[in-house]
Amino acid sequence: GPKGRGCLPPDERPPAAAAFASEDVLASGGASGAIELWDAGSGERLSQAAAAHASRIKCLVSTFRSCGGGGAHLSSASTDGSIRLWRLVAAGASEPARLESLLLLRTSLRLTALCASLVSHQAGS
Repeated sequence: GPKGRGCLPPDERPPAAAAFASEDVLASGGASGAIELWDAGSGERLSQAAAAHASRIKCLVSTFRSCGGGGAHLSSASTDGSIRLWRLVAAGASEPARLESLLLLRTSLRLTALCASLVSHQAGS
């Protein structure tokens, strides 16, 4: 088909997982083990964390609405047995939005799903 904005090249496989990393940035991941960031409004690819995982990404979970002033965060799980926590670094004047790795957990499991539950603590409670 025609190649346009936000379209994958013919040799790329569609993502297996997607989640909003922020209100205007969509993250996707799949067979390559990379996480790609997309402008949700235009469909343009912003950046890529090429070595996010050693194998297929099966799940992305966003926590940007629950982190308050802590910024936008994203978790990823892969069939390589790893779970990663990422922080979305906002776009600057000369660079696009990107992911910064905060935590890597390794398991001996072949992960196919990930769930997050956040609890909000208020001062004085």
